[in-house]
Amino acid sequence: MRRLAPVVLLLGPACATGATAPSASISLHNPVQATADLQFTPREFTVSVGDSVTFVFGSVSHSVEFQKGEELKAYYGGASSAGAPANVDVSANATAVRAFPTKGSFKYRCTVHAGMLGEITVQ
Repeated sequence: MRRLAPVVLLLGPACATGATAPSASISLHNPVQATADLQFTPREFTVSVGDSVTFVFGSVSHSVEFQKGEELKAYYGGASSAGAPANVDVSANATAVRAFPTKGSFKYRCTVHAGMLGEITVQ
């Protein structure tokens, strides 16, 4: 049986980056927090095909860049991740929702902070 992801409604001004200002009154589905101590929490996260993940940025600017082509292959090691969602541009005090319609392992990094890595596994 296929599990459907709940719809996440984000209120706030839309940004050119696809991120919006976070709202304390909304419950986030599958949140990954980009923290002030330069970590993604949780660093590794598993979701089902079709689920979405909400990246939450506080007052420190962060980004999410998924491993996609040869240019990132050396940084991450191994093959690139076909089917990765769109990157999230540098933002602060914002949230961004990305859907994962493809099974696989999707590694990502913050382009602002070296060593800030994460991985979404889609089953």
